[in-house]
Amino acid sequence: MSKLLQEFKNEKKRQDIPEFKSGDIVRVYQTITEGDEEKTHPFAGIVISRKGGNSLDATFTVRTKIKGVGVERTFPLHSPTIDKIEVQKEASRTSRSKHYWVRDTSDKKVRKKLKWRRLEKEAETAEVHVGKEEEEEVEKVRAEEMQKEDKGAEPKAEDKKEDSSPEEKREEKEEMKNKQNDSDKRAEEEEKEGTEQAEDSKKEEE
Repeated sequence: MSKLLQEFKNEKKRQDIPEFKSGDIVRVYQTITEGDEEKTHPFAGIVISRKGGNSLDATFTVRTKIKGVGVERTFPLHSPTIDKIEVQKEASRTSRSKHYWVRDTSDKKVRKKLKWRRLEKEAETAEVHVGKEEEEEVEKVRAEEMQKEDKGAEPKAEDKKEDSSPEEKREEKEEMKNKQNDSDKRAEEEEKEGTEQAEDSKKEEE
């Protein structure tokens, strides 16, 4: 039974998959059904992980940026919907099977660390097909970023406070003056009380 299962798996495995590893830049051409039509859309980006080796259930994840927002897709390696996979650039400095660190790293640092080597003379610029899920993800991330920017740009309460009118300024000045007078009066009373206590104490001693 295991032999038959193995033969079945071998039959389902694709023989046209090029060799690529995590860290390489690939372009995946996938056939997507839209209504009654079938269209092939490319998706190019960095392979940030490979799982399952070359087995029938193996997968690989590709990450790219759309409108400045990171978008990822996970493809079954032997999926019949994949027309072809092109390896555009090969990472010359990589020893990892997963590169999730690129999510929080600038493009410049990623290029410096992976040091890609171009395998094609001049790769054509592929338009990345943006599906409904990707669009929603991009819009969600952009909305969160805009919300953070709005909060950061929100003026302080002191800045939002309008200039006081002349009448309000006079009232504030009088209030401050009254507070100062009260403070001076309390100080005088305390001083007078202290003097009286000292005199009483001196009389008692006499």
